[in-house]
Amino acid sequence: MTPIVLFRTHPYKAAAMTACDLPDNELEKTFITLLTLFKYADTRRREVFCKGGCIHEWHNLDKKANISENRLLTRIKKFFG
Repeated sequence: MTPIVLFRTHPYKAAAMTACDLPDNELEKTFITLLTLFKYADTRRREVFCKGGCIHEWHNLDKKANISENRLLTRIKKFFG
């Protein structure tokens, strides 16, 4: 079973536990699936709960660290190699 199928057909906790037991060749897919899931959830949260601005630290990392989005992505890609 692929990570996407797991997260679409099972509750999050059960899918996460099962994803930990997937073969090594599925771990990268699991990581990308989780990042995508969290990105979607965060985007939705910003649209619904943070319309007029917010004070969530994770929504203001670029301002706090004075890092542009492209530089931040470059650092993340470099870190994960």
